Amino acid sequence: MTNDSAFSVFGLSPKFELDQSALESRYYELSKQLHPDRHSAGDAAARMKSQQLSALLNRAYLGLRTPEARLETLLEEAGALKETGKPVPPSQIPTDLAEEYFEIQEAVMEDDAKAVALVARFRATLELKKQQLTDEMFEMAKHVQWEAPNSGETSGKIEKILELRRQRSYVRSMLTNLDNLATVGATHG
Repeated sequence: MTNDSAFSVFGLSPKFELDQSALESRYYELSKQLHPDRHSAGDAAARMKSQQLSALLNRAYLGLRTPEARLETLLEEAGALKETGKPVPPSQIPTDLAEEYFEIQEAVMEDDAKAVALVARFRATLELKKQQLTDEMFEMAKHVQWEAPNSGETSGKIEKILELRRQRSYVRSMLTNLDNLATVGATHG
């Protein structure tokens, strides 16, 4: 467990699809071996090493146990989330979503009776879009060769995942703003 890669902690190659049951079993097995209580009779150095390895194991498991966390771990370990100094290409903001949001803003501010229905419908649209973007990211992540993140084809796939991630972040932000807008509308009326 000398490499800090979440995957190497479990003796795995970096990839999106994992056997969740095997990961969990391996986590509990290693947890028992490394738990600081098992090393309480040892010297201070052994106890400290046990605590460090146990903490590393816990971080690695948290980074791999869900598809969402695993994708973030893969992107981080591939260096895709580091600031490079290069400008980030602008995300393709779905104009239809932005236009609909602005219409809802106007309806809420005008105390339009239809605003409640518009907000509910738009929330459903945004939730669906968020799920579609997540599904598309996860599907693409299955086909990335994470062992060679800088190769041409792999690099292009990672860039596409990052773009989908930015779009999803925008949709999440719209959902938060929609909640805030609905609150403002409720207090405005």
